[in-house]
Amino acid sequence: MSGRWRTSNLSEAQQLTGNDDDLRTATEELAPLLPPESVIVVRDGDQGCVVGRQWTEACDFANAAAAITVTRRGPATSPTRKEVQQFLSIDQPWSSARGR
Repeated sequence: MSGRWRTSNLSEAQQLTGNDDDLRTATEELAPLLPPESVIVVRDGDQGCVVGRQWTEACDFANAAAAITVTRRGPATSPTRKEVQQFLSIDQPWSSARGR
């Protein structure tokens, strides 16, 4: 994963695309405006979010970061990118089930 992310709320995405789109459409319309390896997240409060491009890798990365974070005490406990990448490189029991 390249680390190129674009995250915005729905109204920001609508401003960038110049359209009054729903979550999924706004995410799809942002894609041509960004490098091909980018991961795009568009949020809309209680309506949730849509993740575009390389979404499985993005979700794996986010879940790994969360797994590390909950093992630590205190509010500022986010892991570094290197820590998450190291965690993901360990042979995990679920990795074979996902075809890795």
